[in-house]
Amino acid sequence: MLKRFYQNHVLANLTYALVVLLGLFAYQSLAREEFPDVNQNFMSVWIAVPGLSAEDIEQRVTLPFEQLLHARLADVKMISSTTGAGFSATLLRFNSLDRATFEKRGAELRREVQAAYATIFPKEATIYWVWGDTGSVTRSVGTVLVQGGGDPERFKVTIREVKRELERISGIEKLDYFGYSESEIHIAFHPEQLAGLGLSPLDIADTVSVYLRDEAAGPVALGDKEWLVRVVGSSNLPARLAELSIVGAHGVVKLGDIAEIVRGDNNFKPLPRSDGLPTALFSLYKKNAVDAFEVIKQVQHFIDARNAESDRTGVKLLLAEDETIRTRTAIAIMEHKAWWGLLLVLIMTWVFLGSRLAALCTLAVPFALGGTFLMLQAAGMTLNTSVLLGVMIALGMLVDYAVVVVEAIAYRIRQGMAALDAALDALREVGTPVISSFLTTIAAFLPLALLPGFLGGIMRVVPIAVTAALLAALIEALWMLPAHIAALAPVLASPSRFQATRTQASRWLQVRYTRLLLGCLRHPGRAFFPALLAFSIAGAALTWGWVVVDFFPKEPTRSFSVLVKFPPGTKSDSTLPVFDEIEARIRTSLTADELHTIVALPPEELRVYLTPNGRKLPEVLALIEPSLQQIIGPSEVSIDRQSSGGPQGAPIKAKLTGSDFLALRSAAEALQAAISQHPAFSNLHSDYLGGAPQLDLRLNGEAIQRSGVAPETVLRTIKLLVRGEVVSGYREGADSIGVRVMSKVAPFQDLNALLRQTVSRPGGGAVPLVDLVEAERREGPQMIHHYNYRRVITLEANLDAKQMNVRDANDWIAKQWQTLSAAHPEVKLDLTGEIEDIEESLGGLRHLAFLGLGLIFLILGAQYRSYLQPALILLKVPMAFAGIILGLLLSREPVSLYTLYGGVALAGITVNSAILLFSAANDRVESGMSIVHATFYAARRRLIPILITSLATMAGLFPLAVAGDEASSLWRPVATAIVWGLGFSTLLTLFVVPLIYRLAIGWAQKSTGKSA
Repeated sequence: MLKRFYQNHVLANLTYALVVLLGLFAYQSLAREEFPDVNQNFMSVWIAVPGLSAEDIEQRVTLPFEQLLHARLADVKMISSTTGAGFSATLLRFNSLDRATFEKRGAELRREVQAAYATIFPKEATIYWVWGDTGSVTRSVGTVLVQGGGDPERFKVTIREVKRELERISGIEKLDYFGYSESEIHIAFHPEQLAGLGLSPLDIADTVSVYLRDEAAGPVALGDKEWLVRVVGSSNLPARLAELSIVGAHGVVKLGDIAEIVRGDNNFKPLPRSDGLPTALFSLYKKNAVDAFEVIKQVQHFIDARNAESDRTGVKLLLAEDETIRTRTAIAIMEHKAWWGLLLVLIMTWVFLGSRLAALCTLAVPFALGGTFLMLQAAGMTLNTSVLLGVMIALGMLVDYAVVVVEAIAYRIRQGMAALDAALDALREVGTPVISSFLTTIAAFLPLALLPGFLGGIMRVVPIAVTAALLAALIEALWMLPAHIAALAPVLASPSRFQATRTQASRWLQVRYTRLLLGCLRHPGRAFFPALLAFSIAGAALTWGWVVVDFFPKEPTRSFSVLVKFPPGTKSDSTLPVFDEIEARIRTSLTADELHTIVALPPEELRVYLTPNGRKLPEVLALIEPSLQQIIGPSEVSIDRQSSGGPQGAPIKAKLTGSDFLALRSAAEALQAAISQHPAFSNLHSDYLGGAPQLDLRLNGEAIQRSGVAPETVLRTIKLLVRGEVVSGYREGADSIGVRVMSKVAPFQDLNALLRQTVSRPGGGAVPLVDLVEAERREGPQMIHHYNYRRVITLEANLDAKQMNVRDANDWIAKQWQTLSAAHPEVKLDLTGEIEDIEESLGGLRHLAFLGLGLIFLILGAQYRSYLQPALILLKVPMAFAGIILGLLLSREPVSLYTLYGGVALAGITVNSAILLFSAANDRVESGMSIVHATFYAARRRLIPILITSLATMAGLFPLAVAGDEASSLWRPVATAIVWGLGFSTLLTLFVVPLIYRLAIGWAQKSTGKSA
């Protein structure tokens, strides 16, 4: 049956061609992105509470909301919040969840927010947003700027139109935007004028509110019909507002005579600016598994269409940041390295096997790649750099199975066997070891798909791609390759011109090797001493820090942010000259072809977008940063370096939590002073903004009672005099327009001017506000942060990985806190930032490494029916890890989580050569050979297949391992680990493993009474 199957080479050829063609089509149609979607399990809730201070919102919104979520929401790993004047923002991080469960938790969160609006939130809470941040780090595709001048209202309308159009682009999941604000009608009165007319601010607010109210009065029966009676007020806007009648003590006046009615917005901060023009900024995030190139193509088409009308509209759109440029470059570089790796693999097989056998082995590559891309397309995955890394890892192994099968068949054909019989006999010899090698490799790789955290998310597709490629390669080697050889028997039977030379060279290599091996078998110290020396050097390198540890090496992007802090109480408008100076200094430091654009987001941030070409970002920042520190005015200027390929934000985050704010400030200042003394930390800053000047007014009950004024009147008068009160609203198309009644004289020249304002008595006359309230001037927090239900101050810092790694840095900070904690007993330290992802990834790698080794032991135990031989084969794993450390020491590459990932994956690759050697030796022992002769024969017989398979795997990754470009910095540690680890373990396989086999199996047979 099997013989007839291999004779049907037509079926094999047609299947081969179909898979290759469909795979090529799948490769072309796969959606492109730089990294796969990383589900970080974050959800964000933003609640607008206009008119309330940070302390008020903390007590009335943030704390009740956190308690509600703590009681009602499951799987919450961490909750943090930021409360400021007018808003409350809550960030939740869930445990590692699958997408369906995460979306379910998101729906539950939205229900809880809606319930909170109806039950616990104050009436001032207006709007809210809930975002499910499933992969924003990896799904950002670009930033669009909307620049405008001329009529501010027309510009706002255009911004809203652009926002809606961008949201309608297929593939866009969400927008983050700055400079977009809701329009309002401002009715600005002058308090003294109202007092002279016998009016109060409440008269205007209440009258406008009633006039603009839409209400249904109810049904009225008229004959046999029923009419619905409605009071329609919103139609009075906006033209008729000035004609509204206000009834006061001295008669009726028109609203337009006592108040200025103007168009404004609800954002009292300066608008973002770029190139001297008002600007809105939109950050775009694509949906999962959507082609980033196609999304940007649609965005650019939209921008071009809008800009074609810029002469008429006065508005220009600009794609400030195109993430697909880096994505295209990264994919192109990985494809380029893959092509070079494939070429080296082909050269390696040709050198050892000759052109004909090498060509047969090479047939495995197109089939395996076609099968891989077909499976990825069927699974709904994308083409990204992680997929291409998996392909490169598998590239050399794609020919491994074919090499073993071809070499075994060719050996028999040269002995005079018919091609088909040679194929069948060869498969009986090498079929089981080849399948076992496949299973052990998959046993090490596939569990890595379960790795949690950021590393697991970004690398999850790698073991899937490797498994798909190796499965296709195995099918080709065990089915199609023997069928091809059976059809090409006459060609293979006649040797090529160089075959004799190649055979002679192989025999010379085998002779030289066997002489060296014989010396090792006779004198074990010759093999063990160099191995132990290598282990000692590797151990010393780890112990004494000869190898740099950088757990998350990142690729710098072509943008950065300048973060600016000002002294408490600084007016937003007064920060504009500082931002102008920062921009001027940056423009002076950069050339015209390096700088794309700059966007100022006062009063806190300035974003700089660079062109794809030009100096590297670290070089640019080293030039700019000293200049920015010399600027006078801000209390602190820092640079936020944008990067990809790792967790976002500062690597070091020390959170000090407690209930007393003064105690937190004291502890934070002490710890910040201690950390600043260490040279490894840079850009150290706190999220505490300093106390803002605050006037607390408490209603004086007795004074209010004597005056005859209602407490509600006093409260509302204060609001109307300061920022005003939104009394109504209406719609203009899709936009909601608020109507705000406010004082025309705000802001006041001094606080006493505010307190001198009067509150009208019901029977006439007025009483000064200062007589009705108790005033206290103090400092109040600008922002209040919570972490796991407690107040927190966070210290953040960058870290020089050459001086200290993140784990050591956090340990050092913890030791510093031990000496400081006695003075701050009520404050607790939590170390977060990258350390959370590092510990989660290290724990996952540790568990999955043991799982993989256990599966390999299980597979080998079943194959050899032995406990000893699998254990002997697994000794190659520490050999490979020693090779990794030696390779990193020589190449000066850091130890990273990606390196460790490569080391765990290497466990499944490095045992393959030992499996080939042990299988050949066991066959000879079973046929009656002694242990020594069987060991000697197996090593000599498997020398060439071991060299080809190991060198081919190394060749496939070699171009990536020696790459010097920034785009390869993320994946280069993985390639370096596998190349050096496999090279060192292969060397030990040829000399140490035969010696271990001979000693261990010989001892086992002696202990059981068998002859060695």
